[in-house]
Amino acid sequence: MRLLDQKFKKSWPSYILQCLLATLPIGGLLLIMDAALQTTLIAALGSSSFLAFAAPHSHASRPRYLLSGYSIGTLIGCLFSLLAQHPYWGSSPELSHYALLACSALAPGIAIFCMVITNTEHPPAAGLALGYVLSDWNLATIAIIFIGIIAISMVKETLKMRMIDLV
Repeated sequence: MRLLDQKFKKSWPSYILQCLLATLPIGGLLLIMDAALQTTLIAALGSSSFLAFAAPHSHASRPRYLLSGYSIGTLIGCLFSLLAQHPYWGSSPELSHYALLACSALAPGIAIFCMVITNTEHPPAAGLALGYVLSDWNLATIAIIFIGIIAISMVKETLKMRMIDLV
């Protein structure tokens, strides 16, 4: 059993550069966003960075899948977030708690369904849908998330021919 990947010795500069590229957009977003309140949203971008920079030639790291998956995850997540906060549920703390649990379970499931039927599968976007239900968000949050995923996609596409699949 090997401790290090067999390709690492020959391609170590790519490993370092590509992992650094994955780190930069997340660091930038942490400076802009309130990391304490929006960790689940930032975590989805971290997962997308992994796919984009550790597996730049994979199906799920193509711009179509990154951007469409995030669009679906955002739409479904925001809808279920609003549903979980509906005033009706506020009539009882137990009812409010169960509404949040139901919406938290349904958001990623429905986002996955929408992604697979539209052929826009990007696994971190299912986590993004859940993140919107569990985190405070506003239009600025959505804009920052999309700026992040667009930046990841553009950097990845620009450097794709120079990158190797690390996984």
